Amino acid sequence: MKTFKVEDFVDPNLAKALAEWKDFYNHSMSKAIDLSSAYTPVKDAMQAGESFMDTLKQAKWQQPDMDSLMKTPSVDPAAYSELSELHTSTVNKLWEHYTQSLKTTQSYGEKLADLAKEPKSPQTMMATYLSSTLDAFKQYQDGINAQLATLGEMQSAYKGWFEKNCLDKTAMAPAKAPVKAATKKEPAAA
Repeated sequence: MKTFKVEDFVDPNLAKALAEWKDFYNHSMSKAIDLSSAYTPVKDAMQAGESFMDTLKQAKWQQPDMDSLMKTPSVDPAAYSELSELHTSTVNKLWEHYTQSLKTTQSYGEKLADLAKEPKSPQTMMATYLSSTLDAFKQYQDGINAQLATLGEMQSAYKGWFEKNCLDKTAMAPAKAPVKAATKKEPAAA
């Protein structure tokens, strides 16, 4: 009696493509679980809220006078030029990411069109389809990671510009509450 193996019925390329998808899925799920366990939105939001409220409590707010409201902005025109350059650079980087995404989509579409041109066995077609789809998915994922990195860089650049050009360096920092000195307890008189 002849024993049959899976390899007798499944194209090796299809088995390989399925194994690659399984590995990719397991890796992605592991990363997602790690990310979700590291992210504690309620705790983080509460800490941020408490920090913000402490800052408001410690700030010495003053009513602005009419002279300060009528002054022209103190930001140097060169700073506006720097902001314009920063914005242009930002838009160009985001456009590059968008263009790369379109190229990935075009390449994936071409692979699918080529797949339909050549007659193949259903398993070979499925293997090619799965491999092409996984490649495209990985390229999209790399693109998203690159976009997130760019967005982080952009946020830092805008924040740096704002701190450099808009925050008043001459203003006094909010006064901190004085530290209370420990008082010695005197023994009770008998």
